[in-house]
Amino acid sequence: MPGPRSERPAVLFAFDEQADLGRRIARRLGWSFRGIDVHYFPDGESLVRLKGSPGRRPAAVLRSLDHPNQKLLEVIMALETVRREGATRRILVAPYVGYMRQDAIFRPGEALSQAVIGKLLGRCSERIVTVDAHLHRVSNLWAIFRRPGSNLHAAPLFAPRLRSLQDPLLIGPDEESAPWIAALASASRVKGVTARKKRQDDEHVAVKVPDGVRIKGRDLVFFDDVVSTGNTAIALAKVVRRKKPRSMRLFATHAVFAGDAEERIRAAGIEEIVSSNSISHPTNGVDLAGPLAEALGRPRVQSG
Repeated sequence: MPGPRSERPAVLFAFDEQADLGRRIARRLGWSFRGIDVHYFPDGESLVRLKGSPGRRPAAVLRSLDHPNQKLLEVIMALETVRREGATRRILVAPYVGYMRQDAIFRPGEALSQAVIGKLLGRCSERIVTVDAHLHRVSNLWAIFRRPGSNLHAAPLFAPRLRSLQDPLLIGPDEESAPWIAALASASRVKGVTARKKRQDDEHVAVKVPDGVRIKGRDLVFFDDVVSTGNTAIALAKVVRRKKPRSMRLFATHAVFAGDAEERIRAAGIEEIVSSNSISHPTNGVDLAGPLAEALGRPRVQSG
C-alpha cells in the first residue's frame, strides 16, 4: 500500500542516459518527470542543471553509478540542487551503485570504499533505492548509508526467458550467487546449481561445476549480479562446453562490461546475453521500471 503523501516524491529527475527509464517510472506513479543536463567544461569539470524546479515537494534523482568516478560527483550535485530548490525530501534511485565490492579491508592502508561512498550518498539523500546491491558482509542498506533503503532483487524478472528454453539448467558462478540462483530457479521452476569460484587476481578466476550435474544437450544459463570483465562467465563456458551443452547464455542484473568484455564473452561460445536496464546497454532485455515504481510508491523501509 502507498504510504502517506509526504513519503512519496512528486517529481522524478533523471540524467539523460536513463531518461526513458525515468519517464516510465514517473508515468506508472503519476509523478512529474524532469531531466538533468550536464555540461562539460574544457578542463573536465561538470555543470549540472535541473530542467525545472521541484518546488516544495519530495523529489527523486535517478542515475546508475557505473563509471562512478564521474557520475558520483554529478549525482551529489543534483541532490544538493534539488534541496536548494525547495525539495522537502530527496530520494536517490541508483539501480546500480559502484564501489560496493570493497566492503572489507584486506591489506593495511586500503580505503574502505563501500563505507566512504555510503557516507557521501547518505548525507545528501533521505532514502536510497537500488537493485541487487553488494551486501555480502553487511545485512542491509542501513549499514552502508545510514538511511532507509530498498534493495530490489532482479533475478525473478528473468524467469519468463528461462522458462522458454527447452531443457534449461541455471548455474551461478559461486556460493555468493546462491540466493539469486534460488530465487530465479523457484520463479522459473527449473533446476539451479552454484559453481565454486577461486579468484586468482582481477583478471583470472578458476571455477568448478558440481559433480553429477547433467550438462550434455541442455540449455545452460549463467546468472550473475554484475558482469564487469566477463572472466567468470568465460571461465564457466570453458569448463562446461567440453560436456557438450545445447547452448550457453548469460543473464545478469548489471551490465558493466568493461573494455571488450562483451566481445570476449561471445567469443567463448555464449550465444545470448540478457541484462536488466539498471545500466543502459544493448543487452538490456529486462525492464526495472515496474519494480522501481512499486518500491518508490511504498512507505520508506529499512530493508536489505
